[in-house]
Amino acid sequence: MAIKILTKNSIDNTNIDGARQNHFSAGMKSGIVKGSFNEGGFFASATNIIALDTCELRISGHRVVIDSVQYFTLSNRPSNSTKYSMIAEISVNDNSEPTFRLFIQQSNIQLIKDNLFNTNIGSGTYQLEIGTFILSSSGNISNVLKRAKMITGGSDVINVGTITTTTLEPNQEANVNVSSGTDDEENHVLNFEFEIPKGVKGDKGDRGEQGVKGDNGVASGVVLSNTYDNSDENGYTKRAVNNLISNPNLLINGNFKINQRGSSEYSGTNIYTVDRWRLSGTGSVSVVSDGVKFTANGSWTGIRQYIENPSMLSNKKVVISFEVTGSVGIWANIIVNGTTVASVYNTKTEKQKLSFTHTFGELEDSDVVFIRFTTREAGDWFVLNWVKMEFGKVATQFEARSYGEELMLCKRFYQEIYDMTFAPSAYYASPTRLIFPVEMRTTPTVKTYPANINGVQTSNTEKTLYDINTNSETTVGQNGGYATTKQLAIVGAGLLTANNRYGYIVKLDAEIY
Repeated sequence: MAIKILTKNSIDNTNIDGARQNHFSAGMKSGIVKGSFNEGGFFASATNIIALDTCELRISGHRVVIDSVQYFTLSNRPSNSTKYSMIAEISVNDNSEPTFRLFIQQSNIQLIKDNLFNTNIGSGTYQLEIGTFILSSSGNISNVLKRAKMITGGSDVINVGTITTTTLEPNQEANVNVSSGTDDEENHVLNFEFEIPKGVKGDKGDRGEQGVKGDNGVASGVVLSNTYDNSDENGYTKRAVNNLISNPNLLINGNFKINQRGSSEYSGTNIYTVDRWRLSGTGSVSVVSDGVKFTANGSWTGIRQYIENPSMLSNKKVVISFEVTGSVGIWANIIVNGTTVASVYNTKTEKQKLSFTHTFGELEDSDVVFIRFTTREAGDWFVLNWVKMEFGKVATQFEARSYGEELMLCKRFYQEIYDMTFAPSAYYASPTRLIFPVEMRTTPTVKTYPANINGVQTSNTEKTLYDINTNSETTVGQNGGYATTKQLAIVGAGLLTANNRYGYIVKLDAEIY
């Protein structure tokens, strides 16, 4: 058989990555299973023929094995070059019986994506785009591009399901039982059952006073919300759960501790301030002990952080959480290509912990995605203590990375180097190189400023480098010099003057703008 559908009712219930059932831990992901056969090679085998190699597909909860190459002869040629798509489709009827087909259609036709993850209670159709290609009027096939994602059964997100408690008699040992399951959306979750003993009444004092009563246990059978909460409601269970699990932060410098540019206050329009955080409009950012303070010089201004490689967020749910104090009406937004797709705002001037969620659609790395905090009017202000974005629908505890790890992440986008020993080369064929401590995310712009022997910048006027061979100033690109993500190479020049040794601050900027 060339094509075989594996469902949870099939006798062939094999799975990948140690999953215990057909709805393995890839959840609702759809795509080509990594490591299966030839991983779905998508290619033009001849003029007028497009093909899909052997592979295993995951389509909205169903697995389809393609164990022989599938060829499509494109006999109907368009009058002009046209973009087409190869589509893999699962349809489920009212008796929960799935069927599969593979076909070609024009790429401008919208895909059908019904939820078939639990076919015992629903029916419909789900289409997965395998790849695209251009077909010319002469039958030539070009621009063949595989679009389906490579997926595995693994998951890097922990979703909390139900949390229940049982009260034990005094002096018994507390215990936590953890079990796995699925929620209403068929996502895999961890369920927690806490067994907590009753408090013990204290001894009476010397004067006959009653001792301090111990903490009350949580009532048996109570189901607590898994929403982020540090309150003491129902004992300490909520706080214990939030301290138990913490997903990684997708933002960099979420607590604003890295400040390589070195100023205690930044004022201007759309400039970078503390690492990875850029002014959004006109205003000022002050570094405070527990975060940053923003003050608006106009309406709807604030700070933002751009997301590198936004394709990693495609079709995934995230939750944004943060701690804020400030004017009423401070907005937190997720912006995709200039459009606000999710937001929340504070309702009081006292410190608040807020969170909100959003599920992204398909994203490319060329898309512009950022998190933004804005005020409404000039003079409004806010203090942010920390910000976190994580995969999932539950906001977990904010945990700062170590200072060294956070600094290395920031240096991929911006770094400053003080140098007195960058001596020039007398020969153009042998450039002098300044190696960057951390490789940058892209080739940086390079600016140099004079500094004293202590490495302190002495002027805000940008200086070009000095060529001791000609006693004149030069630039990075002159005589074949260049910058890469790893180094700065200067030919015939260096960070020295003809007669004096001065230090320079070299500023390397690879931020997202």
